[in-house]
Amino acid sequence: MSLYSSVDTALASTAAHSRAGRPAWSPEDPLEMRLSLTELVPRITETFALVGVLPGPMILACLQTVANRADPRERWLAMFNSPLGIAIAARGRDLNTALGWVLAALPPARS
Repeated sequence: MSLYSSVDTALASTAAHSRAGRPAWSPEDPLEMRLSLTELVPRITETFALVGVLPGPMILACLQTVANRADPRERWLAMFNSPLGIAIAARGRDLNTALGWVLAALPPARS
């Protein structure tokens, strides 16, 4: 199963939980695909071939900046303008899909 289909499965599961009257995100949920920011760094590095391009601490700092935004639009713009977004774009990936993947994997926004 590809990472993109895993995220799609997680999003579908989240939507189903919301419709069932349960909270959309629960850390106890075994089907939950979201990871801590630290756990995301190696996944992002591998998925977007960033080894030697962007160091792990810089990726983590970008994720922290984005995760601190509550508004989904602000999160997307922060990711787009971050060194991580720029590095992903430079690798020739479909930026909208790539950023969507990263944003879907982040912990939920706190308002």
